[in-house]
Amino acid sequence: LGTPVICSNTSSLPEVGGDAILYIDPKNFSDLKKKIKYLVNSSQLKSELSQKGIEQSKKFDWNESGVKLFNFLETLMTNA
Repeated sequence: LGTPVICSNTSSLPEVGGDAILYIDPKNFSDLKKKIKYLVNSSQLKSELSQKGIEQSKKFDWNESGVKLFNFLETLMTNA
């Protein structure tokens, strides 16, 4: 939707978000505070993350994911 995102740098989130997200250490409140301030005060960063987020989201599709999951489950059933 074009909303700039700040999220944790742990788990699979960086893999999903790519370079379209401003990452934080979830155990470091000061990092979150700093990144929020940085995002609020930088029009250029907001615009850049907005555009990158839209592009990144195009890599994911519910229908395609559903087909891949179905095919995977089907192979499990045929190999059981």
